[in-house]
Amino acid sequence: MRNFAVLSALALASALFAVLPSAASAQVATSPTGLVCLTYNSTTGTAIARLGYRNAGLTIEDIAPGDFNMFTAPPADRGQPNQFVPGLGSWDITMAAVNLPVAWKIDGTTADTGPLTGSDVVFDRPCPERGPSISGVSPTAVAPGTTSQLLTVIGQGLKNATLTIGGTGVTVGAPSDTTEQRIDVPITVAAGSTGTRDVFVTDSNGYEVGCRGCLVLDPNASIVGPTGPQGPKGATGPQGAAGSGTTVKHVTGAPVRLNRRGNASARATCPRGTSVISGGYTLSGRGHTHDVSVMATRATSARTWAVRLRATGSGAGRRLTVSASCLG
Repeated sequence: MRNFAVLSALALASALFAVLPSAASAQVATSPTGLVCLTYNSTTGTAIARLGYRNAGLTIEDIAPGDFNMFTAPPADRGQPNQFVPGLGSWDITMAAVNLPVAWKIDGTTADTGPLTGSDVVFDRPCPERGPSISGVSPTAVAPGTTSQLLTVIGQGLKNATLTIGGTGVTVGAPSDTTEQRIDVPITVAAGSTGTRDVFVTDSNGYEVGCRGCLVLDPNASIVGPTGPQGPKGATGPQGAAGSGTTVKHVTGAPVRLNRRGNASARATCPRGTSVISGGYTLSGRGHTHDVSVMATRATSARTWAVRLRATGSGAGRRLTVSASCLG
């Protein structure tokens, strides 16, 4: 009976253990959050994708590549991290664009890069520190049959970049100006061309970004011509009234030597018929002072500016001179 009871207890424990989740799975607090940003390189045909994760725990979690940290499309190990700090994090992976999408799986939770193909990655959100980006196109609509219509693209990373337009019917000239945030190019639109066109910008490293359907070929669009020549100078207006003759004069007061304690008070007085509007001071002479504390610097009367200060150091040989600006 005793042996039978022991065997029954072991059987029950085995059955309960079979339905419980594994210890590794129960401890995992990290899950993938999907694609953060992606930059496409048209020269190499690769995409640098930034994949995000969230650790809901309070400590760094260690999940080695394997069944609980893997990619569903081979190879399962693509250099993904195995340590995850609390909160949100991310890492970069370089893949051939034709191999997208891929899915990153952590402990049963899967997040893929989105419905991307080799022709679509150029339209994804670019990573801000890598390659160009497009935030606007002006004008958004141009009329067929126009020549030398100036098209402006606003964004980031546009210095020395080139611009192309998808589809047919639009010829792009050489950029007339490029800066970090702007590129201007002349375009010619063939007669009869209609519909939307994609706009692409490529930098000197081959990183490319697209703006899907950002340019419309519309027969009703207004035509903006080139800037015309500057017109003739207008007539000179009448001379204004004479001023009041008020002027500002600058005066300085007599130098005052700092005493042995480093204290001094001095002033500057404006001439009669003027009033003081501001003042200042200088320290001159031999000696060295530091930690100068200005106790007061203000107008003490309508014509006088006074300064009182205290200085530490070997400044007994120095002199305080006050200056004043006088309006009159």
